[in-house]
Amino acid sequence: MNWKDILGEKTGCRLIFNAPMTDYTTYKTGGAAEVLALPENEEQILRLKTFCEQKNAPFRMIGLGSNILVSDKGLPGVICCLKNYVGISIRDEELTALAGTPLDEAASLSVENGLGGLESLSGIPGSCGGAVYMNAGAFG
Repeated sequence: MNWKDILGEKTGCRLIFNAPMTDYTTYKTGGAAEVLALPENEEQILRLKTFCEQKNAPFRMIGLGSNILVSDKGLPGVICCLKNYVGISIRDEELTALAGTPLDEAASLSVENGLGGLESLSGIPGSCGGAVYMNAGAFG
């Protein structure tokens, strides 16, 4: 597929073609992503996902790259990296964090605001979305 066509779909997010995944993973290993997308909001993510579904193209999401190993052969299709999809809000006794927000940042902010429950996740690398997806801190 000619990935330059993706620009015509006006996804609105930054795209890097043939992006070295060594720059986007904790272990600094692996080949290039055919297309690395760096969305900043939900609308951009949905546009990317919809585009890939319409084109029957591979679509993968990653957070901060702390729990992945990328093959030296690289990754085909679109890799949606959530490192720019960040934000935390606190209202009353509820903390809400976007998927790309560093987990340690959310844990620290919760403690600073007197909210309990996330303190055991302090120091764990990765994103809030990855923690939810992989059930971080659940110990089985």
